[in-house]
Amino acid sequence: MKPGTTDAPVVVYHDLQSWAAMLVLDLVALIALIVAHVFDVDLDVFGVFAYCILGSSAVIAVVGRRRIEMDPTGIRVYRRGRLRLQRPLSSFSRLKPLFAGTVAIIFDDGAWTWIPSVGEGTTILDFLSASRETEVIRGPTRGSNVLEMLVTALRFPAGTCVGCGREATTTVEFSASSGWDFVLVSWGVSRTLRAPACGSCRSRRKWLFRAAFTLPALAMLYVLPGPWSPAGQPDPLRTVAFIVAVSSFVVLVRWGDSLYDRWIFGLWGFALSRDTSRVRLRVRDPGLRHDIAGLARSPGTGVAAVDAEGTMYEL
Repeated sequence: MKPGTTDAPVVVYHDLQSWAAMLVLDLVALIALIVAHVFDVDLDVFGVFAYCILGSSAVIAVVGRRRIEMDPTGIRVYRRGRLRLQRPLSSFSRLKPLFAGTVAIIFDDGAWTWIPSVGEGTTILDFLSASRETEVIRGPTRGSNVLEMLVTALRFPAGTCVGCGREATTTVEFSASSGWDFVLVSWGVSRTLRAPACGSCRSRRKWLFRAAFTLPALAMLYVLPGPWSPAGQPDPLRTVAFIVAVSSFVVLVRWGDSLYDRWIFGLWGFALSRDTSRVRLRVRDPGLRHDIAGLARSPGTGVAAVDAEGTMYEL
């Protein structure tokens, strides 16, 4: 699909899919807060969620739900049924990651609107990426195992496990991010990318993930009070164990997935460009790297990605 054509359906995003579902959540949240107040029960984090649900509903009710439509002729933003923003597709400038997994759609004249990077928002992001003029994407200068391409062009060989090459019976998910994310705190956008895998490789990944947290768990267990650590007596080993537990946990949460995926699947280093339209990844197996590049057909062209060594894969 190229800009200016009319052979693509309208892509639509709504701020809220169903008012009925939202009202049910509001009712549940309201009942929970009333019961907690009457019986003096502390809801902790659930209370925060309840207030957030009620507050979000109130804001949407006051300002009105948005409907964003995109097709090859242009981009239109409606609120309360009225057209609030309209631009031709050619005026789309860039995507800018915001907080809490949202993205700003910025136009050449500075006008902008926002969408979440999940659900319907993902469809919008892919549409915008595919609407750009096609280009050959070159990988970074370091490492011959790097590929970089449009997110919408990334494909994996169907029916074959990316880890061992056997017949694929399921899928495995990889996360690509344009910012940073640590536990529940993040800034930027994350996209979930799926690849075919066999049950054995997927199971190995799951058990490796669990086993990796054994060290920090055991170290923290030693730190906790118990018969092996008499109270009131300084123990240098407990201090070392605490440092090991915390540092191991931080490393695993931040880089653990990349380490597991590199070992089991030979795929790692997934990263999004700042405007979230391109993805970069490392592929250990030369054959798989060649296959991915061969399948990475940019919209409207027969040219796939170019790897870090400058090899162009033409279909």
